[in-house]
Amino acid sequence: MRNKLIVFLLMVSYLVSAVSVSQGEELKKKQYVVVPPEHILLVIASQPDCPLKIENARLLAGTNGGGAGIYQVRNQGTKAIQAVTLATWSSVDTGSTTSWPRKLTNEVVMPGGLVPFDEEGPLEIVPLTQELREKLKFGTMLGVAILMVVKVTFTDGSTYDAEPTFKALRSHLRQLNGD
Repeated sequence: MRNKLIVFLLMVSYLVSAVSVSQGEELKKKQYVVVPPEHILLVIASQPDCPLKIENARLLAGTNGGGAGIYQVRNQGTKAIQAVTLATWSSVDTGSTTSWPRKLTNEVVMPGGLVPFDEEGPLEIVPLTQELREKLKFGTMLGVAILMVVKVTFTDGSTYDAEPTFKALRSHLRQLNGD
């Protein structure tokens, strides 16, 4: 259980840490390194019938703490999209979901377009040196993080719904972890 808690805290730190900025304060670049796959392997779920394609996915660790998950999500379908829900879940049965839009808007994503997930501000990705590897305690593999599309709502009211697959994945991971 202790290992699950440690991995959960690391995964949450890597995936949902945000840069907070007060009004009038200039955004400062935070430095990140790409989390090596031998530490946490990021996997994009195969969803052949999904209208979205996840591209350029990476887990980042802040050189001074925190982290982020970055990726692009492209509408490869034929219909305009009004809402999206993604999930990142780990092999130790921890994770998070994220949605677009985060607030009510009339914005849509046309076929071929990218879903405009909120950016955290300027990111600077620096090389992973041996010194940073030691500082960030990158060592043995902590687990696998699975990134998948959970739901897509189109402007015509129809949906792509992978919620049953997502629930089955979480159930399977709980069984593997003895929960």
